[in-house]
Amino acid sequence: MVNVIYTNSIRRASNEAETMGEDQVTVIHSEPPNWITEQGVWKKRKDLEPRFPKLGNARFITLTMDPNRYPDPEQAYEIGKRHMRQFLYTLAQELNGGERIRYCWKLEIHKNGFPHWHLILLYRKKIDITVVREAWGKGRIDVQQIQGGQDFSYLFKYATKCQNDLPIWILERKQIRFFQSSPGFLLPDPNAKPKSENQDAEPQAPTRKRRESTLGERLNRWGRTYKFRTEHQMVVFVAHDRSFYADLLLASAQHFVSVPDSSVRVHPIKIEMDGHVLSKLIKRLYKRYRLAGVF
Repeated sequence: MVNVIYTNSIRRASNEAETMGEDQVTVIHSEPPNWITEQGVWKKRKDLEPRFPKLGNARFITLTMDPNRYPDPEQAYEIGKRHMRQFLYTLAQELNGGERIRYCWKLEIHKNGFPHWHLILLYRKKIDITVVREAWGKGRIDVQQIQGGQDFSYLFKYATKCQNDLPIWILERKQIRFFQSSPGFLLPDPNAKPKSENQDAEPQAPTRKRRESTLGERLNRWGRTYKFRTEHQMVVFVAHDRSFYADLLLASAQHFVSVPDSSVRVHPIKIEMDGHVLSKLIKRLYKRYRLAGVF
């Protein structure tokens, strides 16, 4: 079992690194699975791709919002979001005799701030594009058939690009749904934890509710979060600034040059060294930040 410690104190991070002693420590930038950042999208894909059904001959539909009709991007999003359920209901009525059609959709944001949706519809018969256009009625639509031998990894990658330079109206929101699937679309999750069989367990004491942050605030925090990890211990450190990793990378490289036989190993996406060296380098950075007036 890995012991996890959370801190936003650089001095405590240094002290915890010291306790790791001669154990090899891996330092990485860490973000949770999400639909925005490159690392977060990669984690989402890794979790979801094995759970996708066979998509040969299914339909890949793109739905846009006409900026001439909806000049405000946020209003366009709200209208499109509310209309999605009616749109899917209408397709089921028109195409499938009222029976539900399994689907998933992914929200994307144009560079101009306007939303559009990519929709995978598990419907393998010919679709009259007029039916889709009239059911949506909010902007341009595109309907494609997913070929049986088509590389789905490319298709999924196309529909789940990381979202850079998000507009303010997105960043100021606390919640926004980027992905949704209907019941039965995804295959069962093999890693899902079984529900507890102990129905008579005493209820947990309520925990203190944290202030709900905006998406922009969470992105800022994710960009400053790093893990110091050994086989049995992990420190999750939220630094004062995104520059911490670059500063540690430079300090690690300088240490390696001055002490070639040290434990330091610098890789493109991670740094490895023993706990004593990591603690020493963090203390050195702390002194530099103090002199620069950061703290």
